[in-house]
Order: sequence, then C-alpha cells, then structure tokens
Amino acid sequence: MKLILVCKEGEARQAYLNEISALGVEVDVVSSYYEFLTTRVSTPYQGLMIDLVTQMKMSLEEKNVSKEILGFFPTLQLKWDAESGSIRNISFGKTTASGSLKEFIDT
Repeated sequence: MKLILVCKEGEARQAYLNEISALGVEVDVVSSYYEFLTTRVSTPYQGLMIDLVTQMKMSLEEKNVSKEILGFFPTLQLKWDAESGSIRNISFGKTTASGSLKEFIDT
C-alpha cells in the first residue's frame, strides 16, 4: 500500500510519519497540492492524508485544486495535538482517536 501525505514541514509532519511508518506503510510527502500535481501525478496511491492546519492555511486557489484531487482518493484529515502528543483523525465527518489511522490503512 502506498499513501500520500500533504503536510508542511515541522513537528506535525514528523509525528504523522512516525505513526505511519510504525504501521509499515509506504508514504510520500508533499507540502502542497501543487507539489503533488507537479511531482507525483503519475504515482498510483491508495489513499490521501491531509494535515488540517496545512489545509486551512492554503490559498483559496489551492483549496479549489484540492477539491478536484479529493474525489480520486480515500481521504483522511489529520490534526496533530502537540500538547497531548496525539493525532486526531477526521474522515468524512467522523472523528476518532488516533487508532483510526490504522483502520483507514486497513480499509
């Protein structure tokens, strides 16, 4: 299985990568949807994970690009909570504890 993570560099990205690698999943990382479109468009992915803060800080134009991309992949939004050291997952209106990252990968 191969996933793609859209997340700016920093503590959140490293936390996501640590948890994903512990699950034995291959993941590519990009900082933006534009980077994904220009560098990874020919790679087959089975899912897309998006850092919520990265998504919120994108320009309106890039958010519009994201709407087109999101229709092609199973998608999970991630939110890093530095204070508790945990990852919250938001998938299609359903919010769960970090265990759902494994569920997302297993489905």
